[in-house]
Amino acid sequence: MKNAEIGYETALEYARSNFPEVRIVEDFKHQDKKGLYIPELKLITIYERTSHTVLHEIGHHITVDIFKIAKNLKKEYAFNEVLAEMTSYSLLL
Repeated sequence: MKNAEIGYETALEYARSNFPEVRIVEDFKHQDKKGLYIPELKLITIYERTSHTVLHEIGHHITVDIFKIAKNLKKEYAFNEVLAEMTSYSLLL
């Protein structure tokens, strides 16, 4: 199944204007990664130029720092990925 997409720049602008506390860095050199969220720094690194990646990483921020429903990011990887996916799709509505 292909991820739902909107314009990359639209998603990036949405994320930056609605979540100003999060720093978003683009680094397209790492072909094997899509994105990364570091909660302690409130830092998102985007490795893949897709709106889905932007919104997925914002989903991690929302579930970790805003809703506080995420669990340990390393131990509960699958659970947290599902939360981020659900959040990213909700943001597309």
